[in-house]
Amino acid sequence: MRLPGRGNAGQGHSSRENGFTLVEILISVVIVGIIGGAAASLLYTYIGSFEQTSDYVTARQRAEGVLAILERPILHASLGIPESPDNVVTFADYATKADSVYQKAFTDSTGGPVVKDWRHPVFISPDNALEGPEIRIVYAMPSGVVQTEQLSVSDSSVFSLDLSPDVDTLFETAAPSIIRLDSWITFPTLGYPLYVSGGTPAVPKVRRPSTNTTAGFIAAYDELLYVRALRACVVTDSGGSYFATEDVTSESGTQKRIEGIRKLHFSFDPFTGVLVVFVLAQGNKRYASEVVQSLDGWPSSADAISSDDRHYRLAIASAAWRLRNTAKP
Repeated sequence: MRLPGRGNAGQGHSSRENGFTLVEILISVVIVGIIGGAAASLLYTYIGSFEQTSDYVTARQRAEGVLAILERPILHASLGIPESPDNVVTFADYATKADSVYQKAFTDSTGGPVVKDWRHPVFISPDNALEGPEIRIVYAMPSGVVQTEQLSVSDSSVFSLDLSPDVDTLFETAAPSIIRLDSWITFPTLGYPLYVSGGTPAVPKVRRPSTNTTAGFIAAYDELLYVRALRACVVTDSGGSYFATEDVTSESGTQKRIEGIRKLHFSFDPFTGVLVVFVLAQGNKRYASEVVQSLDGWPSSADAISSDDRHYRLAIASAAWRLRNTAKP
């Protein structure tokens, strides 16, 4: 005998096992939404953190790149270049008074290179300051060749050097110019520069500028040094701000070296010979609002960090060098 409704009950049970109720579906959607939202939030946080870190690393690398470029000229500043401490009694003296001994070393009756008008081998601009955003450095670089015998330098007469090893392209002697710094050399024992007036690379003819009356000598096997000069600052144009240098030796004009450099600050103590350099660099991205509220390490005497600066991730790098060759009163 068939019981009423039994077949229908069996069919209903089978249907329930093969599907989900509306409540179950809604619960699943809520759980998936919670998990997905958490994952999206975590991903967004990770991307933001990665972007911030990458921007900071970029800024830091740029700042350290500036210090790397400046290190070599700074360490060789004033090498073989004369300075007199006689007129430097106070900090203001160094900032406002020109060193006549240094200037005469580059001044001839027929002229001289542009560095003859600089006040010192290490000079910070603007004028009359020991701190500022621009620096000028006269320095000397080793050549790898030496003078083979001792020579005395008593006047401004032309005399010949005897260099070893022989080289073909030590410097240009075919068309020397007293107003170009690449026609000037020096020796550590001599202590002042000489003008290359002709000769050959192996046996160049040199002389002392007419206004320099200091006698001296070149020791045997003393290394010849190239006299060089550098101007470093920040330049800004429609493309952004850059660390730029001017190779005064070659008169190449200002050259952009590293992008994303917002500010430079130089501070020099002529009594200890310590030069401190601060670099403020930015990351790649400019944000719609300020992302930097405070930044430790930037000197209060430097140009203030502007509102526009704060729209970038910023990094500060600094270094201090003791200029071993500068006069110390």
